[in-house]
Amino acid sequence: MTIAGAVTVTAAAIRAVFRIVIRTVKIAGVAGFGFAASLPGGGAVAGGFNAGFVVLRAGIDAPEIGIWYPSGDSESEGEIGPFRAVWAWEGAPAGGVFPVIVFSHGRGGRFINHRQTAAALARAGYVVVAPQHTTDGNIKSRDDFVFAAARRAEELRIALAAAKSHPVIGGIADENRIGAAGYSLGTLTALMAAGATPSMRRIREHCITHGEADANFCGNGWRAKTARKARAAIAWLKEKGVLKPKKKSGNSGGAEFSPVAFPTHFRAIALIAPMGAPFAAEPLRALNSNIALFRLGGDEELRHPWHAEHLRLSLGARAAFYGEYPGVHHYAFISPFPKWLLETEHIPAAADPEGFNRGDFIRRINADITGFFLDNL
Repeated sequence: MTIAGAVTVTAAAIRAVFRIVIRTVKIAGVAGFGFAASLPGGGAVAGGFNAGFVVLRAGIDAPEIGIWYPSGDSESEGEIGPFRAVWAWEGAPAGGVFPVIVFSHGRGGRFINHRQTAAALARAGYVVVAPQHTTDGNIKSRDDFVFAAARRAEELRIALAAAKSHPVIGGIADENRIGAAGYSLGTLTALMAAGATPSMRRIREHCITHGEADANFCGNGWRAKTARKARAAIAWLKEKGVLKPKKKSGNSGGAEFSPVAFPTHFRAIALIAPMGAPFAAEPLRALNSNIALFRLGGDEELRHPWHAEHLRLSLGARAAFYGEYPGVHHYAFISPFPKWLLETEHIPAAADPEGFNRGDFIRRINADITGFFLDNL
């Protein structure tokens, strides 16, 4: 692309500018606030890309896919659902090839929930591919959870393949530089897609031992509490020899996760508000990826130290970045909802404590996420 009609700048050169700017901001001690605070949507520095956006569908049974990408076309305000955004809607891609990041949203969410983060990455020179996961609404049991997680991982693969084969997006996607990002349940999805298999047995054991302290993850209804107490009592009786363990046969332990058939090699993975309890250390350390953990310090849904901290300790040297955001609640990473919608509907994920500025936080973490990918993808 050409800036001011004179100097031709490559995609790699623009990403290098981003890298320098983000490092300079962090050295100045403002952790990313100064970098993006004055830019639309937490976007790029002057001379960067605009954020193109298009929605794809790979087939009848395939998920809807939101794709943000570097564009040289002008941005303008538009609507998607109840949200307004300033993007280059179906704009022409910028010249060059760009790394690709597949993005997995949280349980029951929408890919559009993380539109500000995706647009910020596109302005930094990345193609962001975000499928709409289709099975979240059917999770009512352990079997449902296992099936939904496997389907989610498959949807990341389908979305990536759709982007690569698209006549326009495929032409700017660098197939040798693939990364992933996930939020909440999307972090388990990204790790599964990479080849790390979670364990339902670990979830059961975690919830027997820590179910009261990690109640929102384990289930905090009276049925869940009663079941945890019953399982704990049975385990104690078996330990004392009062009950004899049953012989295991077939799938007597209930539903269990299976390895994905076709894992994707991600050079870098960003995990925001990560779900860590389902994973043992061995499958995590087997991943050939640099991984960033973004822990939200006020997270009541996935409580410390059983998730982000567990992942940090399990990953060892694979944990390339560990960012902590004190006092920030679980849903703060979801882009803000319009005021008119909140006046007519009760949306718990939109609620912030008094004095908390969600927009400022998202700009800050977007700068950190972008910096991680610039260094590792």
